[in-house]
Amino acid sequence: MNDEAVIKSRRKVIGGVAALSAAGLAMSIPGASTRAQSATPPTSTETVGENAVGRVRAPTWTFIVYNYQDPYQGDVQTSDVVSSTMRVIAVEVEIANDSPNALPFYTGNIHLRANDGFDYFGSPIYGAEPRLSGRTLSRGDTARGWVWFGVPGGATLDQVILVAPAPELNVPVPKQP
Repeated sequence: MNDEAVIKSRRKVIGGVAALSAAGLAMSIPGASTRAQSATPPTSTETVGENAVGRVRAPTWTFIVYNYQDPYQGDVQTSDVVSSTMRVIAVEVEIANDSPNALPFYTGNIHLRANDGFDYFGSPIYGAEPRLSGRTLSRGDTARGWVWFGVPGGATLDQVILVAPAPELNVPVPKQP
């Protein structure tokens, strides 16, 4: 078995899709002990009531985690920033915008959350795979790439999180006679 096949066989593949929640978009790590699950948005088929002034929906953004490697199996390109007390974790993600609202993001918006409440941000560590680069996604755009994290060796991680910008939801006020 060649090195690439060994690396692929060791990957923990996550094929989940995150749901929009008040804190952003979050994906639980399988096998991790989670303190709280991300809220799933309610589905509604009800129509706007006769007394309602208007209705607006939240943007449709999707956060997908394709690969989660703990520890990272590839070659760290920035080994000078990795201390002996940390482990490197790599996450391959995709962000999709199916909303008419723009979705600006940068890699610092992606965190790993530990079961003790600490968040770990993407770091200057990177590997050989294509990196995710921040930008503004228009309707129908997607961005896919890898983000690397340096975390303490003993950290127990629960979630991969995209902290999305807060949308502005506007309902016009009725015109006064």
